[in-house]
Amino acid sequence: MKKFFLIIVFVVLAVMVGNFAFKSLYDKENAAYVDEVLYKDPVIKEQYGDIKKYNVYKAGKSLGGTSGTEYYDFRIGVEGSKKSGKIYLKLYKTKDGQLDHYEVQ
Repeated sequence: MKKFFLIIVFVVLAVMVGNFAFKSLYDKENAAYVDEVLYKDPVIKEQYGDIKKYNVYKAGKSLGGTSGTEYYDFRIGVEGSKKSGKIYLKLYKTKDGQLDHYEVQ
């Protein structure tokens, strides 16, 4: 019974930590940048049409590694007027936190 309780506590803590990490990476500023890219990017508009709705289901941050360039990485499920699918979005920011450029895959 004690092991079962410990497993439940561990799972609850893991979910809480994961939720906190997601919310810290997908804050209001990054949400605004994601919105801007999804609704204004010509390539996305051409492939998916007008975006009806989207869901960011994974967020991460690369610390640069050997290249030294930090970026935020988002996995986004998109439903458009032409088709639905997944978009992989990388947001690169300047030192003061403004959007420098982005990559859509």
